[in-house]
Amino acid sequence: MKKGTMVTLCLMVVFSVVILLANPGFPQIQDIEGNVICVEVDEKGNVNGMDQFTECDGVFMVVGKDGKLYTVYGTEEQMKMMAKSPKKKVSGQVGGSQRAWVIYGSPLDIQKGTQQSVTGTIVCLLPSYEKGNVTPVVSTGPCNEATPHAHVIYTKDGQVYTLSGSEAAISSIEKNPQRTNVTLSGKVVGNQGAWILYVE
Repeated sequence: MKKGTMVTLCLMVVFSVVILLANPGFPQIQDIEGNVICVEVDEKGNVNGMDQFTECDGVFMVVGKDGKLYTVYGTEEQMKMMAKSPKKKVSGQVGGSQRAWVIYGSPLDIQKGTQQSVTGTIVCLLPSYEKGNVTPVVSTGPCNEATPHAHVIYTKDGQVYTLSGSEAAISSIEKNPQRTNVTLSGKVVGNQGAWILYVE
């Protein structure tokens, strides 16, 4: 192979890598600083946001210093490690929108999730960025005009799912005044500490 051809091929490869790195369609790994909390249901059936824990039967979230609330997704092993030694920084790819941010600690194919209908109570997680925690509230009406926040749904048996999906899907939930005995359908993915319902 001629030297000129080799140089051309090398330059093509370099430019291809640069384009991939610069393309916003390929999410970059981000470091999100904030307070890691566990959102779970207690023995009395109340949803709590806890910043002190040794295990988490609900879902992990990060109250970010950047003014965003993130659901944390990762492998079962990653979630166990997080429960044992919570950190002030979580790294991963970020996706979602202002009312449904997710930080992915490991790759996730939503299409491989299980199609399910989940019935339970929808809870608004109103963030307090100063305190690094959330105030769980079962709204008595639509919440679309409240400060941007995340949502979970919990079932009668205490299983907690973070709600994610398109902005239109989350907006539809926020505008619905019914918050108890609600049935949502979508793809369920995750594991203990990281269950997510992608609503349709």
